[in-house]
Amino acid sequence: MATDILVKFKNFPTLKIELDQNLVAIQYKQLVKKYSEQPAVFRDTCKYTVDYLKSMVPQAKELLGWDWSSDNYLDWDTTHRLHKDLEIMDQTTGWKNAGIEKQNLIMELHHCLHSVELDIGLPPGTPKNRGSQLQVEWFVDDGFLLPDDFEFKRGWNFGDIRFQYPHVGAPPYQIYDENNWDTIAQSCKFADTVRPGIPIMLQSHTLKNFDEEQYLAWFRKHGANFIALHGEEKLLHYTGWPTIGHVINLDVLTDIKNASLLELEFVQVIS
Repeated sequence: MATDILVKFKNFPTLKIELDQNLVAIQYKQLVKKYSEQPAVFRDTCKYTVDYLKSMVPQAKELLGWDWSSDNYLDWDTTHRLHKDLEIMDQTTGWKNAGIEKQNLIMELHHCLHSVELDIGLPPGTPKNRGSQLQVEWFVDDGFLLPDDFEFKRGWNFGDIRFQYPHVGAPPYQIYDENNWDTIAQSCKFADTVRPGIPIMLQSHTLKNFDEEQYLAWFRKHGANFIALHGEEKLLHYTGWPTIGHVINLDVLTDIKNASLLELEFVQVIS
């Protein structure tokens, strides 16, 4: 086994990542190497709570004009409503012209909103859920398009390295799974671009008993215009998740997964 990328969290041994052996993996490694000497961003989901989201609501109103007030943030209808502001921002020049203070606030709001969603339906007092992945990233527009023949998998394993989702919105299966049907053309985006991020999966997941016809019927009913624009073949192609490698030392990843709080130290690409 060859190590391609090292990811180091404070107080833990270094995670060793082996990439797949294909052209896309080579391009991805080069892209990560390009930014690896710059500080990467890692937001530990365990720090992002409902109380923290509430604390940002006045600032969101003042700086962005977004009314994110709510009596209940642990509700899918609420989080989907709030996410629309982020999606609209992504489709305009607003993000690029926002300035660093607004951009930082938007990223904090976005991450916290999805972190809060992990707690929906859990009994009160349940320890904070870190979720399905650790995401190390650089907030840059750099990247490259995935080839049309890149295979999306209908699941992932503990320790897999997945490509970072490159858009504001959600991939097709997530839209379907969350029954987020009201603005499909705005919300549903294909994971067609590779960014220099390193999402490390903390769980295993498989689409068991996936009913393709039921899935397509849902999109035909709620997203006829979306289907007409992209076609069912393309929709099915992007139904799943793009993985590109795996962590070699899973014992270290297990210890990291169970930590109370995490702090990233560095990322190193092995030539």
